[in-house]
Formats: sequence, structure tokens, C-alpha cells
Amino acid sequence: MTSYSIKPETKLPDKLKIQSYTLLIVVSILIIPSLLNAGATGIFSGKVYDASNNTPLPGATISIEETDISGKTDKHGYFTLVGIPPGIYDAQIQHIGYKTTLCKQLPIKADINTTIDFGMQLQYNSDTKFIEVQAQRLIHRSHVSTTHYVTNINLNQAIPADNVLDSFKYIPGLFQTNFRGGKSSDVIYLLDGIPMMSAYSRDVAFNIPVSAIEEVVVTTGGVSSEYTNSTAGVVNIIRKRGRKQFSAKARTYTDYVGNATKYRDNYRRFEASLGGPMAINFGGPEVQMNYYMSFDFNATDTPQKSDIKKVYNESAAFSNINISALYDFSLSKNNNLAFQGALSRWTNHSLRNDYFPAESALSKQENKHLHGAITYTFTPTRSLIFNLDFSAQKISDTIRDSRLHITSNDESQIAISQDQEDTLWDFDVNEIQYRLQGGISKQFNRYVNLKGGFSTDIYNLELSSNKMFYYQDADTLDQYVPIQSQYYRTPNAFGSYLEAGFDSQHLVAKLGARVDYFNPHSSVVKQTQGEISTLNELSFNDYVFSPRLFIGIPFNDRHQLFFNLGEYSQLPPLIYLYHGTGASTEMAEASYPLLGNPDMQMQTSRNMEIAFQRKVAQNFGASFSLFSRAEKHSLDTGFNSVFDSNQNTIRYMSTAQSKTEGFEVAFSKAITPNLNMLTQFTHQTIKGENNFPEDNYFYFLNTDKFRDATLHKINRSQENIFLIRGTYKYQEKFHLSFFSRFESPRDWIIEGSTQEVAKGQLGWRNYTDLKASINVWAKRYQMGPYIEIRNLLNTRHRDYSEYAFLFGEPLLTQFQDRFGRRIRIGIQIF
Repeated sequence: MTSYSIKPETKLPDKLKIQSYTLLIVVSILIIPSLLNAGATGIFSGKVYDASNNTPLPGATISIEETDISGKTDKHGYFTLVGIPPGIYDAQIQHIGYKTTLCKQLPIKADINTTIDFGMQLQYNSDTKFIEVQAQRLIHRSHVSTTHYVTNINLNQAIPADNVLDSFKYIPGLFQTNFRGGKSSDVIYLLDGIPMMSAYSRDVAFNIPVSAIEEVVVTTGGVSSEYTNSTAGVVNIIRKRGRKQFSAKARTYTDYVGNATKYRDNYRRFEASLGGPMAINFGGPEVQMNYYMSFDFNATDTPQKSDIKKVYNESAAFSNINISALYDFSLSKNNNLAFQGALSRWTNHSLRNDYFPAESALSKQENKHLHGAITYTFTPTRSLIFNLDFSAQKISDTIRDSRLHITSNDESQIAISQDQEDTLWDFDVNEIQYRLQGGISKQFNRYVNLKGGFSTDIYNLELSSNKMFYYQDADTLDQYVPIQSQYYRTPNAFGSYLEAGFDSQHLVAKLGARVDYFNPHSSVVKQTQGEISTLNELSFNDYVFSPRLFIGIPFNDRHQLFFNLGEYSQLPPLIYLYHGTGASTEMAEASYPLLGNPDMQMQTSRNMEIAFQRKVAQNFGASFSLFSRAEKHSLDTGFNSVFDSNQNTIRYMSTAQSKTEGFEVAFSKAITPNLNMLTQFTHQTIKGENNFPEDNYFYFLNTDKFRDATLHKINRSQENIFLIRGTYKYQEKFHLSFFSRFESPRDWIIEGSTQEVAKGQLGWRNYTDLKASINVWAKRYQMGPYIEIRNLLNTRHRDYSEYAFLFGEPLLTQFQDRFGRRIRIGIQIF
């Protein structure tokens, strides 16, 4: 039987305190073994037997071409090769006296066990020595039914995408970057299994070049107990690795040609990558190394270029540089050393028009990520790998208001110098995250797997923020409130998990659980009978237990039924814990009326999903999913009696909740060998207590009371989304892709400092994207021009988007859906 199946993976501290943390990390790295990164690799397993009599063939050699990965079958004819980077490979199966079997186009995916059984034929002198087997039509037996794979081929040839988030528009269950009713911050983004997010804001911290990506694994349903810090979904970006053959890619495009002025943003983009083998000699034996390096540059004036240039006189309103590099050293047959790195640098001049008065600000950000791992494979025929794994990232974010030249600490003078249209903003943040994760996975036989492990995160967070906030209170008086915060914090989080799995021909079952712990290590400003005091170094320990269950019933190769039930937890954006809490007694009043709260609980949700997949015919498939999501301890604002005995201070809280219910239907059809169509429909209703954490706060400013805690439809409740996707391919010469998305009418509202800033209703909207490419050279490398048309029907609208009160706008945002049609022309080599 040829099949897919999922296998389980697996105030300020002094210098002495900082050195202690560093020593703890180093010691941990030296003594703790760990499993290969979550979701960074795949597994290839199966059975080799004599095709004439079904007798198992022990000692058969299975090797993955273009890699050093190989193994042998055991005495029962079974093999398991682990730690394979995702991609499309050829595999050889060899045994003395038998014809070599060449398995062509073998797909290896992250978090997936690709299972194939091989029946070998005896070798006779007059017979051909090779038998080719195509592995392109494997059935996807996934332990998560709603897992979507965006491949490197799709990103390069089919999808009009500047970055990974662009591809989300074509995935069911997603609206903007909201996964099944969750907020954007309820998703965890991983880079080769390692978090690539800011702990402060939970925004994506890295923009990986498209040419560096092997595949993107997007999970909107339930996930293994190995994954944490997400209540809505998981995005795992798997980068390409160098192989035994040199490869290179390049792409550039612009919108300056072929666009009317109103559709042109002077967009410039260039990216290039290269990879291959290399031998290194350090005075001893040669060490074989594979490398893969990528670079891209993006710049645009954006549709607001005329207004922005009135404030900023620079070459580009937005620019972005991204670098990615991976190095794999083969120290011995079973020992591998890997180094990975990523860098993203942004400069963004923006004019913000939201629930605050209009403000202009210059945002600069530079984020760095480093990761190292030593892997030792004890036996490739049974899944037992130890891996030494450590990663660190540094995120620096600076926002400067163009009019901020005031050095006085007298906030009243600052307020007097302002009018309603001005908001001063000065914001500096530095965060460093160290991560150590480990575990062990044991494949007892072909059917039973047991895994367990842990992850540890240690943060160094430093922030300085000064901002003027304007609002009207209940007496309709104009107010200016300085929002200040300066602190250094060292929170830490720890999680452990255990999961047992069973995978047979007619049943896939997994039962797992994890425990997560968080300690904010914070000091707290306390308000008591009108007196302000600071409670130093308070720690609030929060434990969350999250059980998860998956059952899959593959009736046959055409029908499969799935059931997911699990509880999930995540840390809130850490700025909401600490804002204002680091101020001294003299400065505390400057941080009012809104303070952070280190006593917040972890956000939790309970997700349920039932799905059925059916392959109706050889070229026609259908799927149906029914899901629900209930979230607790979401961000809100209110009084905290622990610190505010006389209820004079409002703090961020974790008291809000929301509920999502919906279903998804999808049909895929290969109309001809060259033409494929896919239709998808998503219906979901989202009810919650707030649209953003400050809702209750702004309501209180205007009414002197908090609203009733009732569930109501919220802004991200886009109830109906209909998708049509089509791809046409003529040999390797011509590719045409068509993506059309229909969104049903919906209401949205933003309640801000003046109680109601924006309210409206959106009608039916349609966004259609096209991409066409012609390959003038289609041998080893494909080369040729291409054209992308974004938002073909020129749909424009004003819509609600999530916005962090204490932060600037996320940098990875798309503007063509809001500002109309965009046409881009380019050339690519891949």
C-alpha cells in the first residue's frame, strides 16, 4: 500500500544575574540531548520484500540521492529513515541479487512520515538492472486534516507573493492573518521549527526570501502536543538546504512599467540564492559541507508616497533587506553539524490613520536569528536520533516621531505644545530570546511511537517608550495623557510534552498532553488609598495543562475520517504585562491611566474539529471540515483588585473570551493533465467581548463605566469566503495561475478614544490575482519573463485591521487589496 501518515516528532538585574543566565544556557547546551527540531524534517519508511513470494528482505539498502542519508532494512524487511529535509527526492532501493528500484519524485514533507512498500524483482543477466517507481500520487494520511502545504514551486511559479503572508489569501479558514477566528497574534510562526516572533508584540520578526523557502506548513486545525504558544494555528517555514549539486535562483520585478500612475508604487524587488556542496580542510581530513544562501531587497513608495514625502525626504517610503543562510557539515556517516542564520532589516515611513489622531512616524527594525545543532543518528532503521539544539534571536525596534524634538521632562509643557492632530511617539525596544529544546522519540515497531520532550525560553527585554495620547473623557473634555514606560525584564517560560501514537492501515490515533509554565519576573506599581508605591521583583507563576487527542480512520485509499480535540495555550504579548510597571514612584503618574499587569494568565482555547476527505475519482477529490474554537483569558482592560484596592488604576487583564464556529468545504479536479481547478468555501461566525485589548478602556473613558461582558460579532467575523483557484501548465514552457476570492458583506466598527471613530458596512468584495510566466529556457534551469496582476478588478475599500495600541503597524502587511489594482513585470531563473 502506498500512503502518507503523520509520525510524532517529536528593578534591573545586575551583571552577576545576567552572567548566571548565560552560564545556565551554556551548561544546558553541553549536557542535554534533544530531538530534531519540531517540524523541520520528514521521515521515509516502509517495507522491502520479494515480489514473487512476499518474503521480507533484510539488509536491503535504501538511500536518498543528493544526500548522505541511507539505511538498511531490519530482519523483518522494515526501514525508517529520519531527519530528511523536506523536498522532492529520488531514492534507490538495492539488494544483492535483485534489480535496483529507483523511486522517482519522492515527496518528503515536514512532520510527515512518507510510507512506501517496495516489492523487488530478482535480477537475471538479460534483464534491465533498474525498475522505476513514481511516487507522485501518495495518499495524505495526516494526523491533522487541515494542514496545507505551500511548496517552493507554488511560491515561484503559481502564487503572486512578495512574502509568505501573501499566500494566506488562498488558504481556507484564513481571513487576512486570522486563523479560524483567532487574532493575528494567536498564531505561532516557526522557522525550521524555531519561533521567529517578537515576544513583545507576537508579530512576525523575519521576512524570509521566497527563494530560500522549501515549503510552508500552515495548520489551521489541531496540532501535536509538541507545539505550544499558539491557540489558533501554526505556520512552519522550512528553508531550502544545499544538496550534492550546485543550484541557483534569481528574480527581479517592478511595477514601474505598464501601470497608470495611480496603480504604480515604484516597487522594486530583487532576490537571489545559490547552494551546493563544498569540501573544507582544516589541516586534517576533508569535511563535506552543503550550503544554501539567499538574499532579497524590497523597496516601495507605497500608494501614500505624495503625503509621506511631505514629512520625509528619502528615497523609499518602505525598504526591506533579508538574508538567509544554512550550512550543513557531514562530520561522519551518523554525525551532522548545522548552522543557520537569518537577518531582516526594515525602514518604514508611515502615516497612520486609525483610532488615534493622525500621526507620522519613522519605524526602523533589525532582527537577527542564529541557530546551531549537532545531530547524531544511532540507527536510521528505527527512529532514534539525538540532537544538540540551541537558538537565539535579537530584535531591535525603533519608532521616532518626525516632530519629536522636545527634551523637557515636564509633561504639562509637552501637552500644551500639542493640538488634537499631533501625537508624539518615541519608542525603543530591544529583546533577546534564547531557546533550548530537547526530547526523544522511539519507534518501537512499524505501528507504535512514543515521544516526549521540553522547551525552555529565556528572554531579556528592554524598553523605553514615550508617547502622547489624546482622548475625550466622559465630560467631553480634551485630555492629553503621557504614556511612559522604561524597564528591563527577564521572563522565562518552560514547557514539556508526552505523546503516544499508533499508526496502522485502518487506524491512526494519538494521545498527548503538555504542561506550560511562565514566570514574568516583574516589579509592580501599586495604587493604595491614593498613594503610589512600587513592589519590586514580584513573580507570578502560571501553569497550564493541555491534553490533546487525534483519531484518524482511513477506510481505504479513498476515504478518511479525522477527529481532533485539544486544548492550547500561549503567552500574551509581553508588553501588556510590563507597560508602566517599571516606572519609579515619581514617574508612575506619567504612565496613567493604563498599566500593565504581570499577573495575567496564559491565553487558552479549546479547539474541536471533525473532517472527512474523499477521493471520488482518480482526478477528483473532496473534503469537509466542521470546527469550533472557544477562547479564554484573552486580553482586555479593567481593574485588578490585587494591586488596586481603591480601583483608581486600569490595567491590562486576561478576562475576555471569544467563540468561533464554522465549516469548510473543498473540491479539487484535474480537468486535463495540464489544467487543475480547486474550489473552497468557508463559513464561520466569530463572537467575542472585544475587537482589541483597549476596547473596554476607551469605553470607560467616555462613560465612566465598563460595558457588560457579552459576546457579540466582532470585526474579524468574515462569515463567508469563497475561493477559486486554477492552474494551467503547458509542458515546461507556459504557466498560468488564477486566484479569485469572494467575501460576503459584513459590518465593522472601531471604538476608540472618541467612543466611535469608524463604523461601516462592506458589501460583496472580489479579489482576483493572476500570474503568467513563459520559460524561454526550460532544461536544468528555467528562465523567462512573468507578469503578476494583483486585485485585477480594482476592488477598493476601507476595512478594519488589527492594530496594537502600544506598537506601530506590523511591517508585513499587504496594501494592494486596499488601494486597488497592481501590475508587476519581472524575470526569473530557477
